[in-house]
Amino acid sequence: MGNAKLSQTFKLFFVVLFVVLGSGAGMLIACSPVGFVIIPANNKPQKIPARPLLLDAQTTRLDWENKIKPHLLTQLQEHVYGYSPHRAQTMVRGYKVLSENAFNGKGHVERYQLQGELSFGTLASTPRQTRPFQMVVVRPLAKKMPLGVILYQSFCPLHNVISLEGISKPVYISFGCAGGDFSSKLMHFVFGRYIVRPPIENVLDAGYALAFIYPSEYVPDSAIYGA
Repeated sequence: MGNAKLSQTFKLFFVVLFVVLGSGAGMLIACSPVGFVIIPANNKPQKIPARPLLLDAQTTRLDWENKIKPHLLTQLQEHVYGYSPHRAQTMVRGYKVLSENAFNGKGHVERYQLQGELSFGTLASTPRQTRPFQMVVVRPLAKKMPLGVILYQSFCPLHNVISLEGISKPVYISFGCAGGDFSSKLMHFVFGRYIVRPPIENVLDAGYALAFIYPSEYVPDSAIYGA
């Protein structure tokens, strides 16, 4: 009985180890600057030119601008990344000062509640609105405006990036970068400690402001939330 339990324990251990190593290796390959040798696919079997053939000797600049490029753009939008709006604007729905002496008295922190408004099709089409999303701005107190601003598109929800009251957690996003769970530890292991937040105090000391957004708040990673 003891040997059976021990055998099951070892099996579970190796399964977990395989999953962890496989996931870690995949993320390392995807993010590594090292070039990996990959055997190229044979995209010209039997000496047949690869398709689609975008250009040939008879293609003119007008052909590209008036026919080929619009067709490719339509195909990419329809089948890959969705349609781009014909008109877009961002509206401020709220504003609040969160701290006037954050980061050891070096930074002023304010939160903007934003919402995008997008129009598709004709200019007369009814605008569609994104989900409201937050932008948190941290600016140095030691330097007067105007300031250089670094836009930081965070991999992590903003309540993990800046721990201040008033920065809300997205109610429809379960992912996070804080705590000791597996996903948090893997993110830190692969990307380093600055995946959660950059060295804010160093940036403030250099005289720059930071504007933080979390793209998944308004561009959903799930078809359910994007419906």
